[in-house]
Amino acid sequence: MPQPKGCLKSCALGCAGFAALLVIGGVIISTLAWKALNGGDDKRPLAENAVSTVVGAVNEPMSARAARLTTTQGGRVRLVLGEGEFRLRPAGPGEGLHARAEYDSTRHRLTELFTVLPDSTWEYHLDCRQVGSSSFLKQLFGGERNNAKVTVYLPAEVPIDLVLEGRRGGCDADLGGLWLRTGDIRFHQGGIELEFSSPLREPMESLRLQARMGGIAAKRVGNASPRALDIDCAMGGGDFDLRGAWRGDCTARATANMGGISIKVPSEMRVEGHGALEPTLTGSTAEVPAPVLRLSATAKMGEVEVVR
Repeated sequence: MPQPKGCLKSCALGCAGFAALLVIGGVIISTLAWKALNGGDDKRPLAENAVSTVVGAVNEPMSARAARLTTTQGGRVRLVLGEGEFRLRPAGPGEGLHARAEYDSTRHRLTELFTVLPDSTWEYHLDCRQVGSSSFLKQLFGGERNNAKVTVYLPAEVPIDLVLEGRRGGCDADLGGLWLRTGDIRFHQGGIELEFSSPLREPMESLRLQARMGGIAAKRVGNASPRALDIDCAMGGGDFDLRGAWRGDCTARATANMGGISIKVPSEMRVEGHGALEPTLTGSTAEVPAPVLRLSATAKMGEVEVVR
């Protein structure tokens, strides 16, 4: 039986329409990719788009504000770090809280807020993240990753509660010599190297270290001497060096899910609970009581090990 002419005509029109959609889609994708790779209407080279300045200098340099803070009034520093390279360092003598950044303003947005609360304490909030679809297309079609580079300098003369939330990227933090009351450090899809290169001004009340789909390495945590320590790793691992100048005992909890945690304790430390260890004779004396680590551990498809 012969095929109706109307059916053949419909099939032909349908195929032609589908082909047209493919062509139009290809043109749109090519246009977006070209704009992403060439910066759209912005013809300036990347070096001109980059910003290297003291964050907050538009209104008032952060160092000028921090200089007015007294050591009797503590503050909270909250850092939300997106994709990029980040560093935390102690500020130099006489320097206040400040940050320096280098980034492409067409790909990243960096904002900061500084608030003085009614009780005269303060809060500093810095947020650095990737923005816009062009950033994704530049990486997809151009294969380039122009990460933001941000360094935050923390003053040693001011008591600080530190909150650090990392979302992809990497962070290198040396917090030695600071006055940290509490620390809450969380990293997702990235890695962080944390070090307390010298003893803090006062022992920390608490320190929380969390890694998701990434890794974390903490060195000489004993110099922070936290009274409470919480370690949480999932789909990743962590190495935690607890050596340093302990000034008291520590109650710690370690949780490993689909990953591994290695905790290295100093020879003079007594470990109670998980991985119990006695201090060595060379590391402890009768005059100086051995610091005690009271450790509880939970592992699911992972392991928590304690080593000297």
